[in-house]
Amino acid sequence: MGKLNFSLLFPTVVNNFKKLFLERKDAYMSLNGVDVASYQAGINFGKVTSPDFAIIKGTGGTGYVNPYCDAQFQSAKKNGKLLGVYHYANEVGYEGSAKAEAKFFVKNCKNYLKGDAIPILDWEAQNKGDVKWALTWLKEVEKLTGIKPWFYTYTGVLNSFNFSSIAKNDNALWVAAYGQNILTNGFKKPNPPKTPGFPQTACFQYSSNTRIPGWGASIDVNVFYGDKKAWKAYATPKGKAAEKKEKKEKDWSKKYYTTNPKKVKLLKNDGLYGKNDVAFKKGKIGGTFKKGTNFNITGIKKRSDGLPRLVTESGYLLTANRKYVQKVSGGAKKPAAKGTGWIKQNATFTSNQAIYLRTSASTSAGTIALLPAGSKIKYNAFKLDANGYVWIRQKRSNGYGYIATGNTKNGKRTSSWGTFK
Repeated sequence: MGKLNFSLLFPTVVNNFKKLFLERKDAYMSLNGVDVASYQAGINFGKVTSPDFAIIKGTGGTGYVNPYCDAQFQSAKKNGKLLGVYHYANEVGYEGSAKAEAKFFVKNCKNYLKGDAIPILDWEAQNKGDVKWALTWLKEVEKLTGIKPWFYTYTGVLNSFNFSSIAKNDNALWVAAYGQNILTNGFKKPNPPKTPGFPQTACFQYSSNTRIPGWGASIDVNVFYGDKKAWKAYATPKGKAAEKKEKKEKDWSKKYYTTNPKKVKLLKNDGLYGKNDVAFKKGKIGGTFKKGTNFNITGIKKRSDGLPRLVTESGYLLTANRKYVQKVSGGAKKPAAKGTGWIKQNATFTSNQAIYLRTSASTSAGTIALLPAGSKIKYNAFKLDANGYVWIRQKRSNGYGYIATGNTKNGKRTSSWGTFK
């Protein structure tokens, strides 16, 4: 997007993690990509074959449209590239309000934002310190498209202003840091730089001076810390995803309880299953309970295909099949507010993106390691903090390590950066 003059900052990584992660780059999922604007007019992704994804400048301010955007977009799409399209905030000569620029972007790029491309805000113009403006744009585009946009900027900006409101809004971070920016050939897989306020980085632009086959000049190159499925999830409008989910829920609800019935009784003799045995493959825990036995239910867990299971107050699972259980009046008492203390829970978290392991439950705490996407972390407790994050605690030989696993609001989880078992 533009040459940057600042140093690339790498997080501190313990020696054994360096050996595992830096020397075995195949051990985590990542994709390579480029970003282009009018400077790359004529780029042909039939010849530029090495990138997995292409991010294209669509608009700037309230009046600029990249005249080569559609040709670049269609070339990338035709040749199977994953896609993103970005808006340059406050383009010189076309400056407008956040909502006006958001509407201009969507008006001109709406046909790309129906499941094909991730919308992105490019934040590097003269209003870099106006965080409220950026957040308003991000929220307005999400409102108009159903897609939560990415936020792009560089480390110098992140170190100068407080973007915690954008991190809490769960907008993925695309960050730039070039270091010396010497001429290089081909893609790399570097660790992302430190990103104050953001617990992880989705995409890292690490050079604007790289040559790749099929293009006769330097080009911006990036690494995305995820796979194709993760990229497409970022690009899918919320309405489409919700529509699919709702259809599946309706199918299950004909025979199963899909919302918490609070209290049920057995209609047939049956048993409980392990706290994480959602497939009921490991057998019953503690024998069989007789028909008529009552259970207080605290929640729902789902199998990989969405089939629901009832979570009893002991934490063990019970069938949600209406042939076996029936809702009764006088349900379980509402659990006490969890506050911000640690709640005991022995389980495993599998990350879907690179996440820092920290020395305490704070995004400003020191880093122990950068865990790659696909890491499996056994933990013994979790908590919802006052800053909008859900943390897990991992027992280590010299104490604990802490990982942010998603966002929370009003005492409820609003996002998850992985899966739990």
